[in-house]
Amino acid sequence: MIWRATALACVLGEPAAAGWSCDMAEENCLTGCERANVTFHIDPNQFVAPQNANEPPRRQVTRVSMNDAVFVAEAILMQGGAEGFYEDGGELGRRLMIVQPDGEARLTLQPRNITLTGECARVDGP
Repeated sequence: MIWRATALACVLGEPAAAGWSCDMAEENCLTGCERANVTFHIDPNQFVAPQNANEPPRRQVTRVSMNDAVFVAEAILMQGGAEGFYEDGGELGRRLMIVQPDGEARLTLQPRNITLTGECARVDGP
């Protein structure tokens, strides 16, 4: 019984998910280049396997701030530690961002066919 209480305390006492704060700039651009400040946090607990096989699939989401826009996107957590998000805005376009564990990042904006690259730093959870 003490073990269960200790395990529960450890789970409940986990800090909030760490996130990324990124400064991005358009790749291969000389003038009038697009820039973006991007911040997002991914809660890894969303990726835990369901306890019951009959549970419906869960969406893994993250709230993203990009310049003046705030939106919800599908969270990406890859083996090897890469993280990111994907947002499909229909006719407005799609955004895909991947951040490597060392902070190197790439953001693709479609259908404008713009790629931004930059560096991200770890920040505390929301």
